Amino acid sequence: MQPFTLSELWVHMGPFARAVVFALGTMSLASVAVTAERAVAFFRSRRDSLRFIAGLERAIGAEGLDAAALAAAEGEARAGHVGRVLAAGLAAYRATGGGLHSPGLTLESVARALERQAQREHQTPPPRPSSACSARWWAS
Repeated sequence: MQPFTLSELWVHMGPFARAVVFALGTMSLASVAVTAERAVAFFRSRRDSLRFIAGLERAIGAEGLDAAALAAAEGEARAGHVGRVLAAGLAAYRATGGGLHSPGLTLESVARALERQAQREHQTPPPRPSSACSARWWAS
């Protein structure tokens, strides 16, 4: 019995079979690239979220919840996924007057804002990369 090698298999393939191998190889490389890009995006978002939470914790301890809500609104752009959800909740807290007039309304408004923003985080596509090389890739 002859040994089975990939080079022999390649030699015996027809043009259609070789085209299929190239297509599968290309799709495999694309899958690996997307997986790596998603991993990088996840770890960046995680890092940004942890930074945002640490800053928010310091702001709440030093200045109180109202000042922390203002700071969260300003730093929301680089807040990560958790930070954007928390910033939405704090914005709803500020919009209802901080629970001074109607604690029930404040609670419901904040809960709904958190729920809505969490749903948005699941539905929104990842932010566009800033490098020129990556931007060309996204444009295609």
